[in-house]
Amino acid sequence: MIDKYGILTKEESERIEKRSDNTTAITEKKFRKYRTRRKHPVKYHSEIGYDFLTYIRIVFFWACKKYEIRKKDIEILLFLYPQGKFTSQEFIKICRIHSMYPNGLLNKLLKDGFLQIWKENGKYATIYCLSDKARKMCAKMHNICASVEKISYHHNPLVGSEKSSDKYYLNLIYSLNKQNEERIALEKGKASE
Repeated sequence: MIDKYGILTKEESERIEKRSDNTTAITEKKFRKYRTRRKHPVKYHSEIGYDFLTYIRIVFFWACKKYEIRKKDIEILLFLYPQGKFTSQEFIKICRIHSMYPNGLLNKLLKDGFLQIWKENGKYATIYCLSDKARKMCAKMHNICASVEKISYHHNPLVGSEKSSDKYYLNLIYSLNKQNEERIALEKGKASE
C-alpha cells in the first residue's frame, strides 16, 4: 500500500519484487518451450534405388514435340504398348480409363500412323496393334527414362526454337543427358571392378 506521502511501504515493495521475479521465470520457461518447438524437423531421404520417373515430364514434352502428338494420346499408346493387340471395344475402355472421349481418336491415330490394323474380320471385330512408329516411340521413352539412352540433339524440334518454354526444356534435356551419362559411367566403373 502507498502511504499518505505517496511512498510504497516496505511490504508492498517486497511483494512487487517477488511478482516481477516470478514473471521473468515464467517468460523464460515459455521462451525455452518456444525454442524447442521451433527446431527444424529431421529430413529423411528415400532409400529407393531408382528414379526413372524424375524426368518424365521432360520426356513427355520432347515426345509431344518430336512426334507431333498430344500428351493424352501418348499416355494411351504407352498403356497399349505392352498389350499388343486390341479391339475397338477395348480401345474405348482404355480411353475411358484415361478420362477421354474416344470419338474419332482411333481413326485419328490410324491416320497419323500410330496404330495399324492387324487383322480385319468382316463381321467380327477388327483387331488393331501399335505401328512401328508408335512402338519405337514408346521404347525410346522407356529407354530415356531408364537412363539407357539419351535424347539426341540431332533432329530435335526444340533446337533452334525461339519459344522460351522450348529453350527451358532444352536446358532440362541437357541436364538429363548429363545425369544419364554420369550414371552410365558409374555403372560401367562398378561392372569393371
